[in-house]
Amino acid sequence: MRFYRRPHSRLTRYTGFTLVEILVAIAIIGLLAGIISAVTHKSIESARLARCQSNLRQIGNLFHLYANDNDGRFPYQITSRENGALAWDFQLMPYANSYVSDMGYGNAHEEYLGERPPGIFACPASSKDSRGTTQLSNYGVNGTLVRRGNASPAQLRPQVKVANIVEPAKTYLAADSNQRTFTHYSRSDFTEEPADAESAADRHVGVINMLFVDGHVETLTLDQIDWSDTAAGVADRAPWGAN
Repeated sequence: MRFYRRPHSRLTRYTGFTLVEILVAIAIIGLLAGIISAVTHKSIESARLARCQSNLRQIGNLFHLYANDNDGRFPYQITSRENGALAWDFQLMPYANSYVSDMGYGNAHEEYLGERPPGIFACPASSKDSRGTTQLSNYGVNGTLVRRGNASPAQLRPQVKVANIVEPAKTYLAADSNQRTFTHYSRSDFTEEPADAESAADRHVGVINMLFVDGHVETLTLDQIDWSDTAAGVADRAPWGAN
C-alpha cells in the first residue's frame, strides 16, 4: 500500500488594510459626503423657494380681499393713525384670520416688534425680524403702484383701483425685499444688507420671488427686472404702474 503525502497548502493571511486602501476609502467617503451635502443643501433651498412662492400667492389673495372691501382699491403702503404708522402688511392681517384686529393695532405693534413675522408674512429663507406696525413682513410692495398714505395733503394721491391696472399679468405687486417697498429706479431694497438682515437677492441663491397683480409668482434675477430711470411717465406703465 502506498501512502501519499498531501502537499502543504500555503494560506495567504491578511493582517489588515494597507495604508493605500485606507486613504482610498477615506477619499471615497469624503466625496460621497460632499455630494450628499450639496444635494441636501439644494433640496433645502428649493423647498424654501417653493414655500416663499406660496406665501406670496396667498398675500396676493389678501390684497384682492382687501380691495373687495374697499371700493376695489389696494391699501396704501403706509398710513398714519392716532397710535402710529401702519404698513400695508398690517392692513392685510385681518384678512389672514389674524387676531390683530381683536388685540388692537397698538398692542400688535408691541407683540410683533423684534419678533419673526407670523405665518405667510415670513420668508423661510430670511432671518429678518418684524419692525412692528411699520414693517411686519419679509416682503415689500411695488411702491409706485401701492402708494403712500402718510404724505402731506398736497402730495397725497388716491389708492390705486385694481380695475384700472391695464396689464395685471405684467405688473409687479410684491416681492422678496429688505424694505416694505421697492421702486423702479433702485436695486438697493434687494441688494443692501441692513445690520439685521441679509440681502434679499441672496436669500434664494441669487434670485427673488416676484408677485404680479394677477396673482401669479415668477422667480427672477435682478437683471430680469425691468429697471427704469426716473424719467416722466416711466413709473406709470407696466411693469410698475397701472397704465
